[in-house]
Amino acid sequence: MAEEFHGMGTDFSHGELTFPSEEDFGADPSNNGLKIPVSINFLADPYTNKQAIRENAGVGKFADITLPLPLNVGVDNAINYGTGQSETTGGLWDMTPGGWWESLKTGFGAVSWAKDMLGFSALYGQRPMDERDSIFQGANFRNHSYSWTLIPKNSEQGQKIHDIVMAFQALAFPMASGYEQYSRVIHPPVWHISAFDFSEGQGVRWDMEPLPSVLANVKVTTAQGSLHRVSGGWPAATGLTLQFQELEPAINTGAFIQSRSQLRSGAARGGD
Repeated sequence: MAEEFHGMGTDFSHGELTFPSEEDFGADPSNNGLKIPVSINFLADPYTNKQAIRENAGVGKFADITLPLPLNVGVDNAINYGTGQSETTGGLWDMTPGGWWESLKTGFGAVSWAKDMLGFSALYGQRPMDERDSIFQGANFRNHSYSWTLIPKNSEQGQKIHDIVMAFQALAFPMASGYEQYSRVIHPPVWHISAFDFSEGQGVRWDMEPLPSVLANVKVTTAQGSLHRVSGGWPAATGLTLQFQELEPAINTGAFIQSRSQLRSGAARGGD
């Protein structure tokens, strides 16, 4: 159950929101009931810079939103490398067997120096060995993207889709603090994302296991020809695309990927 959160007298909580409804999710081996077998849950909680709190699971103080897991889940892993000479390549004191033999043959570099000075290296087209490496410079924060086309069957579902879209849109932005005229607003929430397979009774592992994230992009589109509406005046279909960016760097721990805070805190599975 999402808890209320108040900042300077303002209630930022959107509560629990589920589409289509809680009754539509569940295990249905026969598929006669057309149950939705896999859900994805988004919990929004206040931002904190406290490492011990960041590694904990979300509770949904701002929002607890459940949707069907999209057919297509996008994950962007981008690693940055530069070009340079590392401390492990060649050089005068190369400790490998080949490196020692090379050092002896060249008189610990004296022969190569003399050939360079006298022009023999240039005459025979000899060039210094290229000792460059791809030097790790850091990994970008992982991005996770999800897209739905949400179609209401009645005005009640139309209202629910509207509430979900507005919740994601509102919670992507900083929040009023009461001191915003003096450049003080509240950091947007941190999101905990998880998927659940009702047929297996456990979490989904192929969702790329997002780490605590911030909501970086919310794209909303309504059906072409929006005059065609369900009863109650809601659009016949609403397209929703979300892109999340992980809050901290991801680190490979062997069994799975953890955030920096999760690794430092010694969480068995990252706290989620």
